Amino acid sequence: KSGVVVFLHGAELSADDYARLYPAHIYLPEDYNIIFLQTPRTTGPYWMAKYKADTLDHHWVNDQVLDNIDFLTNIIDQVAAQYGGHERVWIAGFSQGGVMSATVALRGTSKLLGGAFVVSGYPPRPLYADHLGAKRLPSEWSSADVENKKRTKIYFYTGELDTILPLSKAFCRFNRVVEEYGLDPANVRFWSKTGYCHYDHSFPWECHKPISPHGNEFHALWHVVKGEPEKVAGVVPVEPGNNCRG
Repeated sequence: KSGVVVFLHGAELSADDYARLYPAHIYLPEDYNIIFLQTPRTTGPYWMAKYKADTLDHHWVNDQVLDNIDFLTNIIDQVAAQYGGHERVWIAGFSQGGVMSATVALRGTSKLLGGAFVVSGYPPRPLYADHLGAKRLPSEWSSADVENKKRTKIYFYTGELDTILPLSKAFCRFNRVVEEYGLDPANVRFWSKTGYCHYDHSFPWECHKPISPHGNEFHALWHVVKGEPEKVAGVVPVEPGNNCRG
């Protein structure tokens, strides 16, 4: 196999919700595998509990985010050993899974992964805090690690109607992080998925096209994994600003 994607589910979902899409409903390239990873939490179907429900800044319990980083980095190391190196491993996820995918790819591991595909995510405290901005990379990383991390490929994919982790808030903050880490702009995309929302809902407006689990997110995923971001359909490129107030 050319590589593998480790995919993380969102809160109130499970790995099985995604696994049942394959292979009957979703195309899986013959030269790639995909692993749907279940949260280790025994207290509920989520990766981390909410800390402050009324704000996205410090929204999740930070100790649980840090625990997830250790857990996921260990999994990624094991998968990389099986697939011939970290650059053959992609990490992706939706909602809380997207939060953790971005965090692991950008700052959780010093290794350069194949890339990250973030569906409706938001940077947690290990990446960004409103009063501090983007967090620096770990001081124990070598200069070679820091330079190598600049080659990270990361793609942000959020529904234009998302009211849970809205792109108007998430993209600006993620952009501050990728700029702080010196990522090559050619390897970063911010996409608004036209007509899609976070969950199926009727308030504050009607939207019955949840972005995941859906299927279109995986068509986009396989295009970026294969180095074809220009083939991702139904999206509008977004250029985030640097004024992240609100």
